[in-house]
Amino acid sequence: MENHVVIESKGRLAAIRNWMEPVLVLLILGSLFGYLGSQMGLSAMVNTLFNTAHQLLLNTVLFIMGITVLSGALSQLLSEFGVIRLLEVLLAPLMKPVFRLPGRTALAALMTFFSDNPAVISLAKDSRFRKGFTPWQLVSLTNFGTAFGMGLIVVTFMATLQLPSGESTASAALIGLLGALVGSVVSTRLMQRMIRPLVGEVLNDE
Repeated sequence: MENHVVIESKGRLAAIRNWMEPVLVLLILGSLFGYLGSQMGLSAMVNTLFNTAHQLLLNTVLFIMGITVLSGALSQLLSEFGVIRLLEVLLAPLMKPVFRLPGRTALAALMTFFSDNPAVISLAKDSRFRKGFTPWQLVSLTNFGTAFGMGLIVVTFMATLQLPSGESTASAALIGLLGALVGSVVSTRLMQRMIRPLVGEVLNDE
C-alpha cells in the first residue's frame, strides 16, 4: 500500500514538472522579449536579432572557418615534414615532472592543439599509445587533452582581432595560452588526485 502511494505521488510530481517546465520557459522568454520589445519597439527588436545573427555568421563564423582551414593546412605541413615529431621529442621530458604523465603524452597535446579535442580520444583508444599508462593517468588524459583543444585556431583568431585603438592583441592571446597551460596542469593533477585511489596503480601492458 505504501509503495503504491509513493509511486502515485512520484507520478503526480512528474506530471506537475512536465507542465511547469514549458510554462516557466514561456514566462521567462515572454518577459524578456516583452520588455525588450516595449523598450525598443517590436520591429527594431526583430531587426536587431536578425542583423546580429547575420553579422555573426559573416564576420565571425566564416572568419573562424577560414582560420580553421589554414590552421589545418599548416598542421598537415608540419606533420609531413617532421616538425610535430621534433616538438614531441622536445616536449616529452616535461610530461613526467609537470603533468605526471608518460613522455608520449606530448603527442596528445600537439594533436589537440593543432586540431580539436576528439584527437585525444583516438590516441586513448590506441593500444600502443596506452601501453605504460596507469589507469589514473589514462583517465586524466581527458583533462590534459581538452586543455589544448583548438589552441592554434583560438590563438590565431584572438591574435588577429582588430582593436579600435589599433593595439595588437597578440600579447593577450599569448597570455590566454599561458593561462590554458597553467589550467591544464591544475586540472590534470586534480583529476589524478581524485581518481588515483579509485582505480589503482596497475600498468597497462596491452
